[in-house]
Amino acid sequence: MRPRIIAAILFLAFATVACSQSQPAASPSAVLAGTIRVTLLGTGSGPPVRLNRYQMSTLVEAGGQMLLFDCGRGTLLRLAQAGVSIADVNKLFITHLHSDHIVDIPDLYLSGWASRDQRKQSMEIWGPAGTRAM
Repeated sequence: MRPRIIAAILFLAFATVACSQSQPAASPSAVLAGTIRVTLLGTGSGPPVRLNRYQMSTLVEAGGQMLLFDCGRGTLLRLAQAGVSIADVNKLFITHLHSDHIVDIPDLYLSGWASRDQRKQSMEIWGPAGTRAM
């Protein structure tokens, strides 16, 4: 899927999901029509460390793919709490290059080999101008 289509799916999903969850849920945050599942991994914005909110990150399961939008502080912890294998997440979409959206990218990238089910596909990262240089 193209990044614009993914962004449109995410926008529609967010339009129907309450975005105020601060603790991990036993099940995903929302299931839409049985085909798209959105899990809010982190909703805290800005650089300050908050013990009760992790930074920006959203997992969208659609079309048999695990799509991660942003990768702020705590993303890998939240994926583990949601029961998602790190190795299953192979596409990362970065909305912008602020630290609260990117700080856990090295952890996501480097931890794939240590996962119980090792990453079998390359990690794809999509983002705005400057992403490749970063």
